Amino acid sequence: AGVRELVVNSVKFRLLALSATPGDDLSAVQEVISNLLISCIELRTEESIDVLPYTHHKKVEKYVLKLDGTLGEVNVKFLNVLGGIAKRLYSHKAVYTDDAKKLGRFQLIKARENFRSSVSGAFIGPVEGEFAVGISLYHSYELLYSSGIRSCYQSIKRLLSDGRSSSRLHSEVVKNVELNQIMA
Repeated sequence: AGVRELVVNSVKFRLLALSATPGDDLSAVQEVISNLLISCIELRTEESIDVLPYTHHKKVEKYVLKLDGTLGEVNVKFLNVLGGIAKRLYSHKAVYTDDAKKLGRFQLIKARENFRSSVSGAFIGPVEGEFAVGISLYHSYELLYSSGIRSCYQSIKRLLSDGRSSSRLHSEVVKNVELNQIMA
């Protein structure tokens, strides 16, 4: 927005930008380039010939841990909750799948943007509510994986105590037995 303001109000300007990580993939980098109106770019990665001599050897080990015990139980219950939301959104053709495992917060945000641009009328309200609840709960679900049960629980508690959260979210939590079990 700031760059666009400069374009509107200035005759000439030069913007120099430097970022270690402008994005996770090329589309994210392209978005930064477009938003900043960058006309020339030099991109380097760890594998670039001129960078390679200065990078140290690194060894990446990946460990995949099973979700068992309490974490596994919460995961199954949470997926059932998210599955209901995914099915409702899928029935309105707002998402590409009804499989809660294949969706995430980012996918819902992008699907909501697409939905908003393709549909109009009174039909939008209920689906927007589903998106709002889904995005909020997927955020909490992602915390389950990245930070554990406590962070997930605290996230849901914050959502419920936040004055800005929707009554739809409150009713989803109240009426959903499995979500109540997670919160107990």
